[in-house]
Amino acid sequence: MKKTFLFIGLIVLFINNSFSQNASFEVIYKKGEKKENDLSTNPPKIYYEYDYILKVIGQESIFYFDKSLAVEEGNRRIITKGGGRGNIYKNLKTKEKLHQNKNRGELLIISQPMKSWEWEITNEKKVISGYTAFKAIGTKMAAVFDSKKPQEGLKREKVKMIVWFTPEIPGSFGPAGYDELPGLVLESQSGDIYFIATKIKFYKKTPKFKINKPTKGRKVSREEFDKESEQFFTELLKKM
Repeated sequence: MKKTFLFIGLIVLFINNSFSQNASFEVIYKKGEKKENDLSTNPPKIYYEYDYILKVIGQESIFYFDKSLAVEEGNRRIITKGGGRGNIYKNLKTKEKLHQNKNRGELLIISQPMKSWEWEITNEKKVISGYTAFKAIGTKMAAVFDSKKPQEGLKREKVKMIVWFTPEIPGSFGPAGYDELPGLVLESQSGDIYFIATKIKFYKKTPKFKINKPTKGRKVSREEFDKESEQFFTELLKKM
C-alpha cells in the first residue's frame, strides 16, 4: 500500500509541474445502474439521456444535474437516486464544500467536511475517456435508512464507495461530492448507482461560464443536518 501511495504521489508531483493549477474544464457524467450483488462482467445500464455536469475553474468546482433536459415523471427516481441532487460546490483554497439542496420542501446549504472517507488506493487501473484511472475503495460511517425496515429508523453503518480517479488531471474534484483523491474522479460506484465520465472539455482561455458559490438557503452543518434527519424519522415512526 505504501508503494502505491508513493507511486501515485510521484505521478501527481510530475503532472502538477506541467499542468496549470488554473486549468478550466468541464466534465459530463452519465448515471448508470447495476445491482450491487451482480458480480458479472456486464457493464451497468447507462441512462444516456441525462447529463450531470462538473465545472472546474482553478481551485473551484460546481456539480449539478442538467435541468435543461426534459425528464419524464416516471424517471425522476433515477435522477435523484444515489446522489446528484442539488448543487455541490467546492473550493480547495478556502476549504469549503457546500451542498445546496431541497430537503422536505426547504432549501438548505449543508456544509460538508472536506474529508469524510477513508481511502485505500489499489494497483488496479483502467482507461476511462482516454485517461489512465486507478481504483480506490472508500469507507465511512453514515446514517442509513432502510425503506424495507422503516421501523428501525436511521442506523449508523459502515458504507463503501468505489471510485476510479486519474492523476493525469490533478485537483481533488469529482461527481456528486466524491472528490477526496489526488486526481479527478472519472467513475464512482455507490451501491447500485454509478457516475461515469463520458466527455471532458478543456478551455485554453477563460471559459464563458462562472462558478458561483451557493448563497440561497438555510445554512446548516453536516452534523446538524444528520440530527434533524434523525429527529424527523423518529417522529415519523411514532406516527406510524
